This record gives sequence, C-alpha cells and structure tokens, in this order.
Amino acid sequence: MSTPHPLFAAALDDLNTLRERPWAHALDVDAFESFLLANPGAVLRDRAEHLTVSVMVFTLDLSQILLCFHAKGGVWVQPGGHLEPSDDTPRQAAAREVLEESGVEDLTWVDDAPVDLTRYTSTATFGACVGHWDLTYAATAPARTPRVSEESKAVGWFPVSDLAHPQARGFSDQVDRVLQRIKQFS
Repeated sequence: MSTPHPLFAAALDDLNTLRERPWAHALDVDAFESFLLANPGAVLRDRAEHLTVSVMVFTLDLSQILLCFHAKGGVWVQPGGHLEPSDDTPRQAAAREVLEESGVEDLTWVDDAPVDLTRYTSTATFGACVGHWDLTYAATAPARTPRVSEESKAVGWFPVSDLAHPQARGFSDQVDRVLQRIKQFS
C-alpha cells in the first residue's frame, strides 16, 4: 500500500477544522471524510471522482463576487479546480486556481477551513471526471480588473444581488449561504 499524498492529511485537517464551525451541522462533513478515507488517492484527479477546491472571492465590502465562465460547464461559477501534486494544502490549491483563472492574487482568507461543501456530478464535457467533491473556501480581495485565462471564457466581478447567468443549479443559494457564514466572522 502506498503512502497517501500529503494533501490527503491536509484535506482531512480542513474537514476537522470545519467541524468546529457553527454551520458544520448543515454540511455533510462525514460524507466527505468517508469518501476521502475510502479513496486516499482522490485528492488528485487521477480518479473518476475526486476532490476539487474553489474560492468564493468577494470585494472587501462583500457587495460583489468574482465569477468565471467555465468553458466546459457553460456556466458562471466561482474560480476553482483540481489539486495538483505540487500543492501543499487544499487552500493553497484554491489560491493557485484563483490566480490562474482570474489573475487575482491579493486574497484575504475569511477562514482557514472551507465554508461550504458541494458534490457535483460532471457531464460528458468533463471527460473522465464523473464527480467532484468540492471544498469551497471564502476570501475577500480588492476589486481589481481580473484577466481571462485559457480555462475561462470570461471573468468578472458581479453584484451579489444580481449574479451572472447561466449559472450552475443551486449556485445563487450557495452564494447566499456563504455570505451568511462570512458575516459570522465579522
């Protein structure tokens, strides 16, 4: 049996930290933990179902959110993606994804732990990926002009009260949940 990648322990640590948050009861932390324990290699994308990370990046006043038009998914979502072997932690992977997809790098993390957990079933456009177990982090950043990357057809800041369309099913509800959780840190 091979030794799990260090991201495995770091992801479990993040889930354990999340358990301490007041909203943890609303998330299926146990399912994420069970999935990882049964599939330690799922921290990397070489499995059909694997862990992903994303970041809901808000302006400092929480009035706008950074969104990318996901080329494969055909919807507006928060920046995010796969963990890479060179990443030390899921949050580091999330910061890398934000930088790669938008050029935004001045992130101030709301919390060390994820603020939301979401499972996505992938469509055929995602190739071998059939499911993503997403750790969603939250951060704030100055509203500087983002840049479009190869992974996104478009990227921009949008009012949280008027999100871009089309969007993933349940996305606006997720944004509302995350904003409510962020306000508990203020």
